[in-house]
Amino acid sequence: MATVCAFGSFDLVGARSWAIRTGLQEAGYDLAFCNTSVRGFFAKTHDLKRRWRMMQYDVDALYVVFPSHYYMPLAWYLARRRRIPVILDMIISLYDTDVSDRRRVPRFHPKAWLLFAIDWLACRLANVILVDTEEHRQYFMRTFGAPEYKIVITPVGCRTDLFHPQAERAHSGPHIVGFYGTFIPLQGIDTILRAAKELASEDVRFVILGRGQTYPAMQQLAQQLRLTNVEFRGSVPLEKLPDFIAECDVCLGIFGTSPKALRVIPHKAYEVLQCGKPLITARTPASERVLQDRDHALLCNPGDSHDLAEKIRKLLCDPALAKQIADGGRSLALKHFQPSTIVAPLVAELKDLGIAPTPKDPASISVHILTWNSERTLERTLKSVSGCKEIIVIDGGSTDDTLTIAKRFSATVIPQGFPSPTIDFSRARSAGLSANTQPWILVLDSDEAASPRLLAEVKAIAHHHSNPTAYLIPRRYQMPDGSIIAHASTYPNERIYFFHRDAVEGWIKPVHERVKLKPGVPLLHLNGASLAPLPTIAEYKEKNLRYLAIEAMGSAKRGWGYWFRHRLLHTLRSRLIGTIRLLWIWFLPHCGKRLPLRFELLRFWYGWRLIVDTCPLRHLPHNPS
Repeated sequence: MATVCAFGSFDLVGARSWAIRTGLQEAGYDLAFCNTSVRGFFAKTHDLKRRWRMMQYDVDALYVVFPSHYYMPLAWYLARRRRIPVILDMIISLYDTDVSDRRRVPRFHPKAWLLFAIDWLACRLANVILVDTEEHRQYFMRTFGAPEYKIVITPVGCRTDLFHPQAERAHSGPHIVGFYGTFIPLQGIDTILRAAKELASEDVRFVILGRGQTYPAMQQLAQQLRLTNVEFRGSVPLEKLPDFIAECDVCLGIFGTSPKALRVIPHKAYEVLQCGKPLITARTPASERVLQDRDHALLCNPGDSHDLAEKIRKLLCDPALAKQIADGGRSLALKHFQPSTIVAPLVAELKDLGIAPTPKDPASISVHILTWNSERTLERTLKSVSGCKEIIVIDGGSTDDTLTIAKRFSATVIPQGFPSPTIDFSRARSAGLSANTQPWILVLDSDEAASPRLLAEVKAIAHHHSNPTAYLIPRRYQMPDGSIIAHASTYPNERIYFFHRDAVEGWIKPVHERVKLKPGVPLLHLNGASLAPLPTIAEYKEKNLRYLAIEAMGSAKRGWGYWFRHRLLHTLRSRLIGTIRLLWIWFLPHCGKRLPLRFELLRFWYGWRLIVDTCPLRHLPHNPS
């Protein structure tokens, strides 16, 4: 399954990130998390790097969750090393919020310049930018030069698991007009208070929830207006808001007049629509693009307290209109503002980037696995390839529970042939080709597992492509704690282990076998890796000794020319390259774990033994065991 990693410093219960994450999961994507809650910018950055290093190498896209603009350079750096795109949930501009809307920072203050630079750089580094309205898309293109092709509109949405219609709350006394939100200029709470003044003699009570920047000023304004029909209740937890909405006869949106207020549709609007309550909010370019007046909401002029008072009076005096708006808003929310519909443009963008969700029906793939007493690792291997139509286990005469495990997963078991276990791996692999019935073939060793990213890639290819093609799959070592070795001198360690059956002529070489491609067959690269658990030193050495014995037998009649070209020169060349890579890995700083040095040194020992054991002067053993 394709995996998207939610990255940054964010609240897991927040409505925006919840809607995006839920929509992606409903679309078939897997979610991983690299989230920090520590205090301080540098501490957060360090913690994010640490958490990223601990993650498996199977992330297909990095989703920088709002509000994490500050961490875009780090996200870009980490994603670039894994060659994956960065999706930035921008929603709003930090510069616009603090400088233009809330006016907490003067326009020519250095902090304002810093905020502008952060927004500008974030737009440059992101591969995909998420905004909530068309008006915001135009703003980012105009102000920060964001390319149009990068920007995807995804409405804010809400927590649909919390907000839904509830039974009508019978209450005695006046009608309740409710507002909740942070006290910032965008909300236009002063307009609400002045509308309450106009309705002071009517059977209406205003209940206002929240705290924030303008709270003291609004309290002072209420005292100046001598309001007796307004109640300030303070903030309540998110899960309590549906009860408050159910308590209200009319719910209010935003009424500010700032440029930002004209570009946004707030969370509360979506939440009220989802709950099936009548909504009154400002008539703005953003709201008119989504909401039809008198069908989905009642729209009034921004900053106009008299118009707001008239609209409140109209709804309270006309229950039929209130019900029409409530039902229409609820229908609109169900049709257009559910998590799956909100992320539909993002899913389309991910597919264009080659990151498609895994189809649920089985893929036409035959998985070929060589085994010999592999009970310790085989179950992990078989679980990692679920959803493939065929599994062929090519066994070398196992005496443990290998075959029992294979049959439990409905695998076809065929013998490797004589001798058993094999001394010619290419011949054993060829037996799998003869038994294959599917167009695509995925090859794994019995101690390897397909990473979720690899499985998603091969399934997508099998479902959508039929041309004879071969693919190189990188192999990664995995630590016992599940973390991935990021750096080794053998990397990228790619092998042609996924191919169409019509793309190959067969397997060649008895040890370190590989397929021989037909002429003209394209050879491409996959990003997903096969994961091999890091063995003990004893296991690693025992495996290499067996390979050495088979190599020695195969070289017995080759002569000096073959030994000089294919053993001496080839091995010296590969070890020289390995030495350069090893110095690069161990003497320069890198993110991620390194392969322990003792394993690297064992590779050099293997190269030396290969040169010596295959030399024509050496007496060759007759029995490889």
